[in-house]
This record gives sequence, structure tokens and C-alpha cells, in this order.
Amino acid sequence: MSEMVKKADDTDFMSQAIENMPGGVFIYRADESEEILYMNRHALEIFECETMEQLQELTGGEFRGMIYRDDLDVTENTILDQIRSGNDHFDHVIYRIVTRTGRIRTVEDYGHLVEDPKEGPLYYVFIQDADIKYLSHDIDPLTRLPGMRRFLEYAARMIRMNMDHLHAPQPVFLFFNILNFKFFNVRYGTKQGDRLLVDYANVLRDIFKGNYVARFSDDHFVVFLDDTNLLEKLTECNERLNAIHPESRLASKVGIFQVQDLTMDLVSACDYARIAANSIRNRPDVFFAYYTEALRERMNLQEYVKDHIDEACEKGYLRVYYQPVIRTVTGDLCGMEALARWIDPDKGFLSPGDFISALEESRQIQKLDTYIVTEICKNYAKKTAEGQPVVPVSFNLSRMDFMLCDIFSIVEDAVREYGVPRDMIHVEITESLFVQETEKISREIERFHEAGYQVWMDDFGSGYSSLNVLKDYEFDELKIDMVFLSNFNQKSKEIIASMVRMAKKVGIQTLAEGVETKEQFEFLKNIGCEKVQGYYFGKPLPYDESLKVCVDAGLMVENRTWRTYYDRVGSVDFGSDLPIAIMESGRNWTRILFANEAYKKVLEELEVFDVQELADMMEDEESIVGRVFRSYRDRLIGTGAEEVLIYPLRGQYIRVTGQRMAQCNDRSMIRMSLDNISKNAYQQQQTKLDGLLRNIYYMYDDICLVNVTGDYCEGVMADDGFYLQNRSYDLKKQRELFAQTYVYPQDRIRYREFLEPSTLSKRFGKVKGSPLYGAFRMKQPNGDYRWTVNTLIKASTEKEERYLHCLQKAHFLKDETVIECGTKANEATVLSHQELWDSIVNHSPLCYFWKDKERRFVGVSQSFLDYYGLENASDVIGKTDEQMRWHIDDEPYHRDEMDVLEKGKEVIDSPGKCSVKGVVHDIFATKIPVYRDGGIVGLVGYFVDANRRMTREGINQQASVIDSVTGVASIRTIIEHVVGYMQDYQINEKDFVFLLVEVPEYERIVRTYGQTVGDCLLQKVANVLTKNISLTGSVGRIYGATFAVVYRYEHREDVSEICYGIGEDIRGIHEVDGRPCTLFTKIGTVFGDEVKDLNEMSRLANDRKRMY
Repeated sequence: MSEMVKKADDTDFMSQAIENMPGGVFIYRADESEEILYMNRHALEIFECETMEQLQELTGGEFRGMIYRDDLDVTENTILDQIRSGNDHFDHVIYRIVTRTGRIRTVEDYGHLVEDPKEGPLYYVFIQDADIKYLSHDIDPLTRLPGMRRFLEYAARMIRMNMDHLHAPQPVFLFFNILNFKFFNVRYGTKQGDRLLVDYANVLRDIFKGNYVARFSDDHFVVFLDDTNLLEKLTECNERLNAIHPESRLASKVGIFQVQDLTMDLVSACDYARIAANSIRNRPDVFFAYYTEALRERMNLQEYVKDHIDEACEKGYLRVYYQPVIRTVTGDLCGMEALARWIDPDKGFLSPGDFISALEESRQIQKLDTYIVTEICKNYAKKTAEGQPVVPVSFNLSRMDFMLCDIFSIVEDAVREYGVPRDMIHVEITESLFVQETEKISREIERFHEAGYQVWMDDFGSGYSSLNVLKDYEFDELKIDMVFLSNFNQKSKEIIASMVRMAKKVGIQTLAEGVETKEQFEFLKNIGCEKVQGYYFGKPLPYDESLKVCVDAGLMVENRTWRTYYDRVGSVDFGSDLPIAIMESGRNWTRILFANEAYKKVLEELEVFDVQELADMMEDEESIVGRVFRSYRDRLIGTGAEEVLIYPLRGQYIRVTGQRMAQCNDRSMIRMSLDNISKNAYQQQQTKLDGLLRNIYYMYDDICLVNVTGDYCEGVMADDGFYLQNRSYDLKKQRELFAQTYVYPQDRIRYREFLEPSTLSKRFGKVKGSPLYGAFRMKQPNGDYRWTVNTLIKASTEKEERYLHCLQKAHFLKDETVIECGTKANEATVLSHQELWDSIVNHSPLCYFWKDKERRFVGVSQSFLDYYGLENASDVIGKTDEQMRWHIDDEPYHRDEMDVLEKGKEVIDSPGKCSVKGVVHDIFATKIPVYRDGGIVGLVGYFVDANRRMTREGINQQASVIDSVTGVASIRTIIEHVVGYMQDYQINEKDFVFLLVEVPEYERIVRTYGQTVGDCLLQKVANVLTKNISLTGSVGRIYGATFAVVYRYEHREDVSEICYGIGEDIRGIHEVDGRPCTLFTKIGTVFGDEVKDLNEMSRLANDRKRMY
């Protein structure tokens, strides 16, 4: 009892102590409400209130209601900045209040942010009347400048004196604001900060000699003077202030208020000067600004915006306008940027400049950006439902979005609600965002990337830290600031071209803003800038109007299917000095999308003056050139590797180097470079052939120059891809490599003899220089071996022994044609037991295994490893079947193996079930004992998959146990497994769970990208499911992207974790077959003890499906 009394006494003592402190104390909540929880009597007296009820009536019971309206934004932002920049959670601010009688007072506030275990975050504040404090000492101890009280008294006295002089100079108030001074303190320390303030004060003293200079707060200075030589003084002031600590790049802003009414309140005069300074805080090119009537109207408008943002969102005064984004290489509409407009019934049309800064300053910008994101997603859902075309939309986020809310979750919620693929909306972030809170913003960018969103850097090049930001953060696209196009001269062109080239080197796409002329568009296209945006294509308009402008102008709308395909072009450096072209090829057509100046120049040397002409040659079915080029193109498309073709064209030799960049449906994108090697003296010497040589290009499929003297071979023409154009030394080594790669095994001995370098000269002597011929079966690109005539043509010079090795398909030879090789067969070799066993282990299709007396694996064959998807034998050696957990029921396997090991029985084709990657397979196992010195020391066996056996035996596979698309169980099989689990539960009470898993976006992906991509998605989903369930479970596909999973669990609460894991992994699939996608997962869960039959289980699982 005494302890309780003591605690009560302590509480009373603390309450009395706080109540009687020689100053004001109050407590308010550190959340959006800012509710005042307590205020002692001294604080109430400052507000001229006697009770908390009176304070409630005066302030609304909120901290923000205590602050004089003009000081509210600055005060709250200052508190927030001080709390975030320090580790102690203290703040110190000075602001004005309005008392109960209407008096305006200045107060000094010392706050401390505290986490209360019951109430949550609270501010504990000590407050005192600053006017009274500065009566006794109003000299700044650091700068020795007077404070606010003395300044106002002096200014009032001087103005009263001016009233008696009709021609006295006009009084002026200057308000100086050092921007981002708090961050200077954080970076350089408070000592350096104090030094800077002293230097700042000294500059002002020196320039404004004879005038009154004061320091109002940490980084605010005020000067009272007349307007004599004011502009000269401000110019000198700007130069000298910028010279203070120049490496910090601190900026100062000056607001000017000229006093017209000498009877006005001087505090208001200072406020107007401050407002003028704040009006230019985001304009780096402006040092000072006057307070004008227009500024007053603008400030009033901003106040209107702050007070009416909620109404604007609720009543739809805010509108989303869309500006077209064009892909340069095709000229198609490939995207839009969403821009906010405010159409107010009272104020009319408000531009973003009228409301965005006001919302940022009042910490309400997140309301606007949340509204815009929601409207974008809502519009996407509406247009897709109507069957109208849609393109990706980008939108801007403010720095304050990351400070004031969880903007990532807000975007995610909108995307989920309206079913928007994440690749259809892109996040734009300006460079200025990275000045503060860099770690937090970096984490948020990473969240967007991990979820599958693109993040763009807006206004690239507009600030001094663009390259640093690009170095430290990951971006998908750079939006080049329109300022570079506003002054479109040679210097700006070179800067833009260097930006585009740099972006390509680091794998980032580019978009240029502010395109207004055809000249600008053509320039950007030629340097490889992937996208453009500007009034040349359309100004921001409502979605339907913007789309109509584009369609009426003849622009095609880029389909989502083709976006990734055309994005690949972005990796090509169009500004390269190499002759480069981008070629697109379809079934019976080829077109040049782009060719740089170097490429056009090479064509002109070949007397080809239209870049499309070479592409048209490829489609000429009547010409030999067309046949050669089509074969080359088809090889490019088929292999995906870089391929080279050297060919005579118009009397000169050209080298074409190409590679497939992208492929979609029946189209392929190819990067090509062109080189006129006839101009190169060295190449000309090596490839200089007479008229006969040029003719044979049209007779053969592949030609290689064999230089015996130099001991190298070099491809001259590669139609079928046997020879590349790189020079390769060591003829015998290259001959062997070619033989092993392309020549049919039974023909390799003859091939080696045919191309033996040491005998070529002698053999040509016997035939008196006539060509040598040989026919060999050679591997074609499709894997088949085909008879090919090899012709060796002598092309020697006085100094070098050289031959042309020419290949041509032998259409007149059949596969059964026999050609004598003239070589005796080797004697048959007797194979050892080890060689036989090694052959079985490494090459037999049967799944062999052998175990010791304890049923532990001693070894397995390669087919065994492949069947279970194991890396190597160490994954299984030393373990039993029970430890591997791959049998549905271990008992039959255990019984069979004990019969083999203990009784010497042979088990032949014993049926059983095993789980492989979540799919239950029927198998037949055979096992026999292994003897040593008459005793059983282990067993050896093999098994075959029942489904594969039926396939070999020609049994009808209409009721296959495996789903042909995904490799998991078919619908029939999964139903059988579920029934088996239910029966096992009824007999043995073995718990299990049934999951019905659905990916709703599958149908949309099939509609957008086609069934092939849809099948790839099904395979990815199946892999996720098999990865997340236990080895003894089973996964099957029912239809579409609806799967069933059944498995035994150890702990019931773990099932929810499995479901979340499945959902997370499927959401993590952001790309299928190179196409972007956004996936969500619905899962319904049913436990074995909840149902009695399959129909009830299916119904209950469907009813319980929810998003994971």
C-alpha cells in the first residue's frame, strides 16, 4: 500500500511541477491530427486564455490552429526538417500567434519528439513570449546584429520621421533567406555554419553601411533602407555572398518590399518581403524579387489551392491531360505522359505552376499525386473494357510524396484495384528529388524496380548533379530536359548526342522533351534517341482528344506486344562511325528502319542510292544475289548469333556483318553493318581474284581460302554458315575442328585425307591443276546430315600455295549412296566389363541405381540424375529413399528392397509412385541382389517411367498423366492424386491440404502476346508451385492458368506461409519470353478434415479464393 501511495505522490508532484514552471508547457500529437493534449497555465496565459475550453475555441484544439496563418507552412516545415536532420529529435522555432483578444505575439518554441508507449509519438514543447525575451537582450550573440524587436522599433521610428518630410526617399525592407542552410550545418558542422553566418552578416554590414541590418532567425536577415542605388547594392551583394564558401553552392534569395503606406503594420511589411523571397526559391537564375500586386494575387491563389485541394479531388476539378510520346524509329505512338490540370468553377483554368508548389509547401502534394495515379489506372481499365487502344503512361512524383506517405503502396493499390499491368505505368522522378533524404528515396526506387515498374529520371541535364545521380541510382529511361532544344544550335546538338550515346553505353533509353519542329525530330531520330515528346506531335489534352489528334495525323498506336521488340533497337549506337542500319524482316518483305550516314556512304560507293534497294535485293527470288542474301538473312534469324557474309556486288567486295536483335511473331529485327573491303589494300590483296573467282561466288554455298604457306584458313563467303570470315591459323587443327563439328562420323577419315595440306600440291600435280572433288555428309543448320560436294580450286601465287575450298549441296546424291574411302576398318576391340558398365551408366536411357546393405545409395546413372533433376550423384549418395522423400508411400519400396537384400529375391517391374518436381509419376522398378564372395552386399536396379513406356509401346496417350504444356500432372492425374490423399486421410488420418491456385492475368497475356507466350507463363507458374511445395506433394493443371496443389503438411500454420510464398514468387514474374507482365495470384485453401468428397472440396476452394 505504501508503494502505491508513493507513486501517487510522485505523480502529483510532477503535475504540480509542470503546472508551476516559469514558462509555458504543452503537449500535442505528432500525427496528422496535431491534437493538443495538455497546456499548463503559463502557456494558456500567453494565449490570453483562462481554460482549455477557451483554447479549444481559439485554436480548434490543434497545434496548427495556434500558429499565425502566414507562419504556418514555414513553421511546420522547419520543425520537420530539424527533427529529420538531427539524431536527438529536438526543434527550435520562432513564430507568431494570435491571442484570444486578437493580439499578434511572437513566441519561441523548444520542442522534443518523444515516443510514448501508450499514446504513440508526442511533441513535448516549452514556449515563451519572444517579445518579452528580446526586450531585455535583443542582440544576436553570434553576429552582434540586432534582433527583430530592435529592428522593428528602429524602422517604426524612422518611418515616423519620414512622415514629416514630403520628399523623403521611399522606405524599403529587404528579406535575405539562405536556402538549405540546415543541410550546410549537417554536412560541414555547426562551427562552419556559424562562421558562414558571421561572414554573411559582415558582407551585409559592409554593403549597407548607414542602414539598419538585423538577424531575425538562423538563416534570415532583414535590412531597412531607402531605395537609393538599390539595384547596384543588390548586384554587389549577390557577387560577394556567392563568394562565401563557394564549394557548398549555397544560394541566397532576397525579397523586396517598398513601403507605400507609412501607417502600415511593419511586421506585415517584413512578411511581404519574405513572401517575395520565397516566390523565387526554386528559380536558380533569379537573386531578388519585388513584392507586387501580381505576386499578392498569386499568393492568394496559392492559399486558395491549399484550402480547396480536397474539394478539387472530390468534385473532379482536377483533370488528367495526356501528351503523346513517339517512337522515333517507327513514328508510332508508344506512350503518353500524364499531366495535372485544375479547372476550377471559381478561378477557371489553373496551370501546374499555380498549384503544385503551393501543395508541396503545404505538404499536401501527395493528395494530388494519389488522385492522378488513381485516375490513370481508372482510365486504363475503362479503355481496355471498351476495346480502345492503350499505351504506357508516365507520371511525376514529388520529393514530398516519399516523405509524407507510402507512395509505393498507393501506386500498388491502384494497380491492383484496376488490374493495370505494371509495365503500363512508369514513374518519373526529377533530379532535384535527390538533394535530401537520399537513402530513403533510393530504397523507394528499389521497391518500384523490384515490383516491375520502370523508373525514369525527368529533366535530365537541368541541374549540376545529373551525372552523380545517374551514377548512384538505377534508371530505365532518361528524359532530356527541353532546355537543350529551346536553343537548337550546333553546340546543343553535340551535347544531346553525347547524352544519348552515354545512355546507350550504360543501358538506359532516352526520351527528348520539347520537340517542336520536324528538324528537331529528324536530328533526334538520327542520333538514336528512342522517343520524343512535344508540341510537334501534340499538346497535353484529355485522353480521347490526345489519341484522336495522333490518329488523325496518321500515327499508328504501338501494340503492347511489339513494345519490347522495338525497345531492343535502343541498344544500337546510331552515332557510331561504323556504317550501321536497322533492318526489319517479315515473311515476304524486308525494310530498312534506319541507316546512318556512314552506311549510306558505303551504299553510294556501290552505286546504290536508296537504302531500301539492298533490302529489296533480298526479296528478289529470280536473282542469285537474292538467293544468297535470303539464305544469309534466314541464318541470322535462325541462329541469333553474329554472322558475316562476304560477297561481290557491282564489281566490288562487301562484307556484311549482322545479328538478330529481337523477334516477335513472324518479324525479326536485325542490326547490320556494311564494309566495302575492296577499298582496303590489304584485304584487296588477300581477296583479289580474277573473273573466274567472281563467277564461282554464284555457284557455291560456302567458300574458304586455304593458305598452306601461311598455315591459315579464312572464310570468303558463308551461305550455310560452315565458315566464318575470321582468319584461323593451324590448318590441321581447323580441319579436325570442322570434321568433328560438321562431318558425319563415318566420313571423317576420308575428309581428313581430302584436306591433308601436305599432299595437296602432289595431288593437284597428278590432275594437272584441275579441281579436286570429294563428297561428304555434312551437318545442316537443322541438324540433318546432307551430302555436300567439296571442291578444291587452285589459287596459288608465285609466293604462296593457296586453294579455294568450295562447298555445294549435292542434290543428286541420296543418303544411301556409298563412296569408297579406301581405308581398311580397324580390328574389333574386346571391351572390358568396366567399359561396358561405364557405357550403361553414362548413356543408357534406363534409370540405374545401386545401394549398399543398409539401402543407402552408392551410385546412380546419368539418366537417374536427369529424371529427378539432380545436379550430381553427391546429392543422393549415402541417403535412403525415406530421406529423399520422393515416394508417395515408402512401404512398398522398403518391403521390396528388404526381400532383395535379406532373401535374395529378384523384383521385376514392381509398380509404384514417386514425386518429381511436384508431379506424381507411375514407375516400374526392377531390383536384383549384388553378391561378393557368395554373400549379398547390396542391390542394383533400374526403373522406367510408366508414361514413357506407354509412349514407346504405342499406347493411346489421350489420357496422359502429364500436362503437355507445363510438365506437371494432367487434370485426370491430379484428381486421382487428390482422391488418393482423401482416402489415405480417411483410413490412416494423414493430414493434407488442397490449394486451388489461379493467375487471372493469363487470359489477357494470351490475348496480348499470343498462346506461345501464354504457354511460357504457364511453365513459369508451374515451376513456382513445384518449388514451393514439399517433395511428396503433387501439382496439376486443371485448365488455363488454374492449378491444383495437394500435399501433406507438418504444421497447419505453415500452409499460410506457403501461400504467401507462392503469391510473392508469382508477383515476382515481371517478364515472360522477353515480354513485360504484371501478375497477381488467387488461392483457395481447403484442409483434408474439412470435406468428405471431391465436389465439396472444389466448391469450398473456389469460395475461399483470395488475393495473395
